[in-house]
Amino acid sequence: SDLDGPSAGIAIAVALVSAFTNQYVNQDVAVTGEITLHGRVLPIGGVREKVLAALRAGIRKVCLPDKNRGSFSELPLTIRRRVDVRFVTKLDDVLKVCFENNEFASGSSSDGENNQSRQERTSKSVDNISAANG
Repeated sequence: SDLDGPSAGIAIAVALVSAFTNQYVNQDVAVTGEITLHGRVLPIGGVREKVLAALRAGIRKVCLPDKNRGSFSELPLTIRRRVDVRFVTKLDDVLKVCFENNEFASGSSSDGENNQSRQERTSKSVDNISAANG
């Protein structure tokens, strides 16, 4: 479908945040959604297939775009009951779920590093990548 590629947007964004911050993504979360340059999460197609794929993989917590509430509500109750859906409108919502119980979500670090230091390090990493690709 036309929406297959873009629906990986938030998954890619989460992977980039994980790589730049050295934070592990919770393995019990599935995400799908298109993302804008401003971090808004847009609706996707194939909600049924994606929710069923998550369940087949043993994942019960799923982030879906808020604008897909209608598509989700059309799923049979037997499927909806098996899933802990988090409806999201922006990338920050997704990050809170993906890094729940993690240093990134709490803004603190076990080694005493504060959130600002981590953000500065992440910003430098992005700058270094930009300079290398010049």
